[in-house]
Amino acid sequence: MKRSSITKPTKILEKPQNYNISETNDHLLESKSFSTAKASATQNIDSLSNQQIQNEAYLSRVSSVFLLSIYISFFAGSSFARPFLILQNKVENSEHLYTKSSNDIYFFFLVFIKLMFFRSFLTSRLGRFLATSLGIKTAKTSLRFSEQLYGMIMATASFSFGLYLYIKYPQYLRLESAWTSYPIIQMPYLMKVYYLYQSAFWSSALFYMFIEKKRSDFCEMILHHIVTISLLVGSYYYNYSAIGIIIHVTMDFVDIFLPFTKMLKYLNYQLACNVSFVFMAITWVVSRHIALLRIIYNIAFEASSLTSYRYDPENGFYATRSIQYIFLTFLVLLQILCYFWLYSMIVIIVNAINGKVIDDIRSEED
Repeated sequence: MKRSSITKPTKILEKPQNYNISETNDHLLESKSFSTAKASATQNIDSLSNQQIQNEAYLSRVSSVFLLSIYISFFAGSSFARPFLILQNKVENSEHLYTKSSNDIYFFFLVFIKLMFFRSFLTSRLGRFLATSLGIKTAKTSLRFSEQLYGMIMATASFSFGLYLYIKYPQYLRLESAWTSYPIIQMPYLMKVYYLYQSAFWSSALFYMFIEKKRSDFCEMILHHIVTISLLVGSYYYNYSAIGIIIHVTMDFVDIFLPFTKMLKYLNYQLACNVSFVFMAITWVVSRHIALLRIIYNIAFEASSLTSYRYDPENGFYATRSIQYIFLTFLVLLQILCYFWLYSMIVIIVNAINGKVIDDIRSEED
């Protein structure tokens, strides 16, 4: 009786003990495997971020050397550097009127290089320093913060510049006067600088799409940039600069708050991020949908009553129905892309209402 009472409990205890050890080992292995995979993924992300920072630093050095050589050549009296720094095709006996020609490519290229230098310097040095000062620790988040800082600065500058032109030149930059003043062959200095700047900015943004880490909407962004650049180049060549500036002023405002909202997210200012996101979403709908649709309607149905169709390239007239339809097609395509991102915003807002944290509209793709 004594032996059985000792033996039985021993057998009962043996099985659970062996089972528990095996189960615990499995859990430990799974946990260790998950931790290793997570650490490996984090290491890969940091490695990619560091690689991009190195690329940015290299780009900063190359662009700075080019800019320095242009300025040294200019002050040394070289005629080669002059078209890069001095806007070409000034109208004789005028203070600030300019025509257009292929020589504008020099000024465009210099602005392009300046933007490349500013963005690469900001991302690789100044922006990272500011991010670290504000408590951001990882290389990935620091890089993203710097990119959004650049976007906010450039959008603020672009909107301010465009708004100033809108106020200064009502004889050109209204939905009615944009057509009654067509074609603007002799452009005011600031309007020409603005157009070449916008062309250089979006060209540099397209270039950077292949340097920065790809996001889930990479293809949509590439298409957006190509459409935008096509509209800029086409409207500049066909003398539709006035309506082009109106479109840009309308759409640039929201681009200030989109990167600003992301910066607040990276800084973990969640309440401020939520408020900024709501404001950004409202301005997005007003500018990218209501205002842009109004402009599309103006081009489609009102422009023909304000200007006459005439094709006379020698005198700067390119007002034909086919060109009108081409511009409308590109603008409608731009509107469709805006609806794509609006849908993403609505998803984020619904998730926020359900208690989820507001996340980046453009999720990353590893």
